[in-house]
Amino acid sequence: MKKTIMVLLVACLVGAVGCAGSSARTETTPETSIAPEAAPAEKSVAVETPAEQKPYPMQGTRAAKYGRLAIVCAPGTGADAKYVPMILGKIAESVPRYLSALPKVNTIPDASVDASTSPPTVRFTNINDYDAIAVVTYTYGPMVLMDINLFDAKTGQKLWFQQIHAKPDDIQDRLVKLARIVPHRINKYFYRRG
Repeated sequence: MKKTIMVLLVACLVGAVGCAGSSARTETTPETSIAPEAAPAEKSVAVETPAEQKPYPMQGTRAAKYGRLAIVCAPGTGADAKYVPMILGKIAESVPRYLSALPKVNTIPDASVDASTSPPTVRFTNINDYDAIAVVTYTYGPMVLMDINLFDAKTGQKLWFQQIHAKPDDIQDRLVKLARIVPHRINKYFYRRG
């Protein structure tokens, strides 16, 4: 009993510390949150050896419900569209590491995205082949900002939002760095928490 309480206390502290050091804003709308299944009073946890561990496993029902993910990109107000192919390329490089547990993840370079509307309007062929669409928009000025909006592809309902940012000293370099972490953020803050 004492060991169980200690493990729970450590888990709570680790969760609190991990959130405090984050430089991002995360939002999950309450009406779209998926309630976790009721956990049994006690459960055993199998410990895997490092050789058996898979990187960044998916948990919960979100991976099952939104397993087919399309990622599109568009410039925000005042941003140059020339960065879109570069950003999608860097996102695509990170997908195998962070989102490989999903059955289908594609970056869609030929998507038509109107980022001036809220929510953004997205059009591309075969949109019905996906369960969720991640719309990545970027702007730069005092800060380089990248917004990640995740929508249900069938209903258009907003599922999740996060904004990440960096200093504007080298815009292209910062956009590359932010683009590389987009799949990680989607996995960590959407799929692994639902």
